[in-house]
Amino acid sequence: RLYTSIQVVPSFFLLVSFVLHAPLAVLLGIITILTTFVGAILGNSLSIATSPFAHLAASASAMAGLFQMVLAGLVAALLTVLPYDTPIEMSVVMLLFIFIAAVLVRSRHLPHTPLHQP
Repeated sequence: RLYTSIQVVPSFFLLVSFVLHAPLAVLLGIITILTTFVGAILGNSLSIATSPFAHLAASASAMAGLFQMVLAGLVAALLTVLPYDTPIEMSVVMLLFIFIAAVLVRSRHLPHTPLHQP
């Protein structure tokens, strides 16, 4: 949860930097901060997503990867057809998805029942 919450702040600053036409050094610093936490987030999010399907771990992991790639492709395709400035679109979408992820991670501590009882 900490890493996802941390992602919101640099994503917001990235949007502001694009709008204000910040220097490249500032943009690279913010992007470095954003990508630093990706490794910790991706592994943990895949573990959380596949935990209810422990008996089908390989299939669940493959489906989670498929959904990630399909969603990324759809968002990228959508961004290319929007009539806006690309860096601003990208940072708005990043901020939106990071906010959605933060909300989903925070709601994760609701009790759940495994789908398969051995």
